[in-house]
Amino acid sequence: MPELNRAWYAVHTNAKAEPSVTAAIEAMGIGVLYPLCSWWVKHNHRREMRMGPLFPRYLFAEFDVQSEFWQRITREPGVVGLLGMTEGRRVPQPINQKKMADLIEICRIHAGAIPLVDENEKTEISKGDRVVVAEGPFQAYRGLVKKAAGDRLGVMFDMMNLKKPIMLRREALVRE
Repeated sequence: MPELNRAWYAVHTNAKAEPSVTAAIEAMGIGVLYPLCSWWVKHNHRREMRMGPLFPRYLFAEFDVQSEFWQRITREPGVVGLLGMTEGRRVPQPINQKKMADLIEICRIHAGAIPLVDENEKTEISKGDRVVVAEGPFQAYRGLVKKAAGDRLGVMFDMMNLKKPIMLRREALVRE
């Protein structure tokens, strides 16, 4: 049966249930996006990379809301509900297609391509250099240095079709 009205919807899950819910929805034959991110932590005087959900307690599923099949998702163990469903609204609200396409592209670009940076590898970074964020919430993102102000640098990122400089500590960046 062709599904011409497919769209992406946010699935709200119980805490730490995202992997099991992802597997269950995939087993139903529904497309799922469970975006992960990584960050550095210091543990026992060593830096370790940790991975976790980009949006804790949420994942995204692509289905046709006109089909009754999607209601099986809401009955799956670990699922709280679908975003946009309220007492008065029985049908979930889809995610904006452009924003979802941007998120899928970001996930495609960064999947498994997280740069591992040696803490001792220090190089001078200046305006115009392409850099990779080595730690913090923007870890693994690539950008262009637009402004240098002491120990902080203004880095231009292109995320979700939005370009804006973000000031970051010089130590959090590595030149590409």
